[in-house]
Amino acid sequence: MLAVLAHEAGARGHAAVETRRAAAEQLPFDDAAFDLVATRFSAHHWPSVPAAVTEVVRVLRPGGTLVVIDVVAPEAALLDTTLQTLELLRDLSHVRNYRASEWRSMLQRPELTDAVSDTWRLPLEFDSWVRRIATPARRVEALRTVLEDLPAEAREYFAVSADGSFVSDALWIEVSKRS
Repeated sequence: MLAVLAHEAGARGHAAVETRRAAAEQLPFDDAAFDLVATRFSAHHWPSVPAAVTEVVRVLRPGGTLVVIDVVAPEAALLDTTLQTLELLRDLSHVRNYRASEWRSMLQRPELTDAVSDTWRLPLEFDSWVRRIATPARRVEALRTVLEDLPAEAREYFAVSADGSFVSDALWIEVSKRS
């Protein structure tokens, strides 16, 4: 992903963009170094989102903004468990899709403003969803079996289609560091 970012930045004339590999829980940057920290569809791979949020608060300047865009788990336990199962079968680097309520709770800190957020339903076309991370064939078959055998409530909520495509919840949540 860093190579893709570097290539795209160069192609778009942003020569000053630098990339660094680091754990979200241990950012290699000075305090108050950034006006904006954004993550798009990656936080569900982090071992400790609360620790990462602490690091983001540290590296944000007063008035700086954190934007998180990610798939989120439904609030209902059955549906949450369904999503975690699908995600882990697809990608062993998956840790957890948090619920929107969990994100709001993690971002509710004295040094941060109240969260502003928006949610939408994200269509996931099965074949491209498993192909983009090269899910092994035996896990693809397991995914198909799980999707076919889901309880009716889960099949309906995720709008599972005959080809295994489904719809998931996504969240944009934004907070700023108080000045």
